[in-house]
Amino acid sequence: MMKRLAVSAMLAALAAPAAANIWFNESPNKTDRAYHAVVSNGVKLQLGCFRNAGDLDFLLISDTIALPDLTGLMIWIELPDGRTGRYPMSGIEYLGAGENALIGDLQLGRQGMEFFANGQAISIDGPPGREIFRAGMVGASIARQDFARTCGL
Repeated sequence: MMKRLAVSAMLAALAAPAAANIWFNESPNKTDRAYHAVVSNGVKLQLGCFRNAGDLDFLLISDTIALPDLTGLMIWIELPDGRTGRYPMSGIEYLGAGENALIGDLQLGRQGMEFFANGQAISIDGPPGREIFRAGMVGASIARQDFARTCGL
């Protein structure tokens, strides 16, 4: 329910100007939540959590491509040394063509959070063989610190 309440604010934030492939804070001056996002090719990935959450919420929203109505997505995080981490998204809900968004949960765990903080690129695979999102990781280490401080992740 809390995710659905936050979606309206997240959808409005898609229109906000942001530098492509640079993670930016969408919850400045908030002590009960930490939300950070990155935009690439008209698709926005937002990750975040409320205080003491067990995992990250994700929002994937686009104003340029139709997002598939999927039940399984995979996030890939690539490190500069060539290692790659693969992390499943769960509880995915398609918000419909009008909103063209997917929401759900992402459990990165300790290793995944380290990959996130030190990553070079992040991507999301949709249907087999189809990458539906790819962005850089500039600013992700600041987001990681915010997730740890605010949400205990």
